[in-house]
Amino acid sequence: MIAADGHDFVSSPEDLQEGRSFRVTSVTPAPGTLAGRGDTITIHGTVIEASEVVALPPATFPCSWIGADEVAQALNAQNVAVDPTGDKAGEGEPFCTYLFDSDSLTSQLFSSASLPVDAGHMFAFNTASKPDESYIDVEGLPGPARCVSTKVGSNAKPSHALWVLLEGNRIYWLNAGLHDVPCLTLKVLAQKAISRIGN
Repeated sequence: MIAADGHDFVSSPEDLQEGRSFRVTSVTPAPGTLAGRGDTITIHGTVIEASEVVALPPATFPCSWIGADEVAQALNAQNVAVDPTGDKAGEGEPFCTYLFDSDSLTSQLFSSASLPVDAGHMFAFNTASKPDESYIDVEGLPGPARCVSTKVGSNAKPSHALWVLLEGNRIYWLNAGLHDVPCLTLKVLAQKAISRIGN
């Protein structure tokens, strides 16, 4: 992964120490190109300056987007607990995790400042069909949406994650962990969350 000055920004001790973030500017070969296991893929990036990182408003608290009672009702789950680890004012990728029945549900917003590429490309990459994943398009949300189904092991139930591309170069993500939550249920919860996120 190459920075503009030619150094490898992933393995650079100085970059790690300073906690620098980078925005991907190009990939060689281009996305979508077939590549073998031994082929080299080069990622070019530029440093994200501190002035570019725009925090979300202090009023943005992701654990208020969906209530624990709403999760419990939608998933027919008992004793839903809220883990507010990512529920801090000004987070660039605020999230809230709901714990229940030895499983979890994560609700997260990716803001434009936190994305390594633009939201459209990140949405396309994370929702593309893969050997162990498939997706369905979901209608009725305020932007393009796909529910991605992942199955690990031949006898495992699929887990689902809903990705929604929002205005303002943002993405909303609702991940059902290992719980077999139907895409329709995720859609209902996402509608509640997105209506409360605002612009």
